[in-house]
Amino acid sequence: MIISRALWISLVVGIGLAGAPSACTTKKEPAAVVAQCYGLYGDGVWRPRPDNSSPTSCFTMDDCSGGLGYYGGGCFKWATSAGAPGVPWAELGITTNSSYTAPPAGAAACYEKRGDEWKFDRYLTREAQCFQRDSCSGGMGEGGRDGEKRCFKWAMGPEAPALRWSATLTNPRLAADIPPPDVANEATFEQTSDDCFGPDCNLGAVRVAAATQIRARAEPAAPVVATIATAECVLIETSILLQTPARGVVLETYGAFTAGDVIHSLRYEGEGAESIWRRGETLSVHGSEAPVVRWDPPKTPPDPRAGWWVKLKRSNGQTGWAKKNDADKETCDFVRR
Repeated sequence: MIISRALWISLVVGIGLAGAPSACTTKKEPAAVVAQCYGLYGDGVWRPRPDNSSPTSCFTMDDCSGGLGYYGGGCFKWATSAGAPGVPWAELGITTNSSYTAPPAGAAACYEKRGDEWKFDRYLTREAQCFQRDSCSGGMGEGGRDGEKRCFKWAMGPEAPALRWSATLTNPRLAADIPPPDVANEATFEQTSDDCFGPDCNLGAVRVAAATQIRARAEPAAPVVATIATAECVLIETSILLQTPARGVVLETYGAFTAGDVIHSLRYEGEGAESIWRRGETLSVHGSEAPVVRWDPPKTPPDPRAGWWVKLKRSNGQTGWAKKNDADKETCDFVRR
């Protein structure tokens, strides 16, 4: 019977020696050798990752030796110690795919600089995606999947020099633009509980941080209904996110878009889709179908219409709208008079 190396690593090795009949001593068994998941940190040190307690979860995180590289990736290994080599995933019964670690033969691909080496990034399959991430050679500077500034290049191999970014990325020729109506649109978010939509909603009773005007509608120019006193306990009945159009230029021909298209993001539709305006038509674009876009910088100061609005109810029954940051997060017991 052939026993895999991975199985040997998971075994507790004990060695007992039989002594002479007159001997009363027993040789102490060595400590168990157990493998676990290790992650490579920015200072070059491998540290245990108890949050990835199984080989499968460790493989899911790894982005350096054939793993799936989820949640930002990084280097992970299943080993008996920080200094020990990682057990090959295949020996742990996990099937890997060569396309995870090998770029397409004879074609340019995206590479990320990690330490002194350039590593193939299997997720950034298009030049525009690589350009979007690069922070070192004229790219858009959005950094790695963890948000940190990183160096990326589009090249024929890890040791090959970076190819010049395509002109459509660095100097796109703009198509005609027909701006959308200048209105605030309500975004849609997935339901996160029975009575709460969106990651930033906080329904319930709270104390108002400062004197706050509540308005008849979720608009900065709407009539004022009342002024809530500082520390007054109010009930948040609902919340909405309003978005004003954001202009951008498409940098690649991809999906329904052409390099140079001038588009406007109208609102998030939920389930990963976004409402996009292009020359008088509105398109629903899912994240997987979205091209790389260079968006205009956010307006300064921000549009007062945009942002989270909450509908507040006072103990006397009055209701009105206010910006969410005008309400404190300190909870209280709401009593209706």
